[in-house]
Amino acid sequence: MRWTVGQRITVGYTVLLLLLLLVTGVGTYALSRTAETFGTVIHQREQGIEAALEARGDSDRAMASFLRYLREREERLLTDRERQIGEAREGMTRLRETSATAEARKGWEEALGLLSAWDEASSAAIAATKAGREAEAIQILNRRVVPARDQERDLVRRLVATERTRTKDITASALGAASRAFWAMVFAAGIALAGGAGIAWGVTRSITGPLRSTITTLASASAEILAATTQQASGTAEEATAVQETSTTVDEVKQTAQVAAQKAR
Repeated sequence: MRWTVGQRITVGYTVLLLLLLLVTGVGTYALSRTAETFGTVIHQREQGIEAALEARGDSDRAMASFLRYLREREERLLTDRERQIGEAREGMTRLRETSATAEARKGWEEALGLLSAWDEASSAAIAATKAGREAEAIQILNRRVVPARDQERDLVRRLVATERTRTKDITASALGAASRAFWAMVFAAGIALAGGAGIAWGVTRSITGPLRSTITTLASASAEILAATTQQASGTAEEATAVQETSTTVDEVKQTAQVAAQKAR
């Protein structure tokens, strides 16, 4: 099948357009996936950190309400303490269930145990206070509540720090994925450009080759036509000379005939 010049050009640039569309599609998909993954993971990590900080804040507020009760003996402080401990326990439970690693789940499980420990100890101190045994309440506070509370607070602080470190690592990984996607686009674009250049060269060759052949054929035909025209002109000149000689001969014969006629008369 012999294609026309227009068909070759159309096919060549169609392929080039498809290559560029392929590059655009690959780049767009890669970048969108990277951005989506990055946003989702970072959002989840941030939510985890916020939940951990909120749980730690609830625990701190519960401890503050407990200490204030020991000093002020107001029942509303006990209500606040129960609510705050419940919120802290709920937040730590949620963090334990949503943690991405077994180590984190184990840490939040331990934090829940320490929260329950100092909650029970503080309840005993509250009971001793209500019974008028202030010395016993202070002893429970110093020996049981404060150590468990300090351990729980330190553990939560380490868990939050670990979560922040993981968030940074995930961010670095996402940025690396984005960088790889960028270079993948550059590589694909380079291939597309190289392919487009090759196609353009091929199209040019497919056009200029036949044109050169046609020009060569036309030049050869023009030379042949010129030679034939020159030969024909030469033959025409020879014929003109022969006609002139014939005319001269006819004149001479005519004159000879006239002389002969005169002699005959």
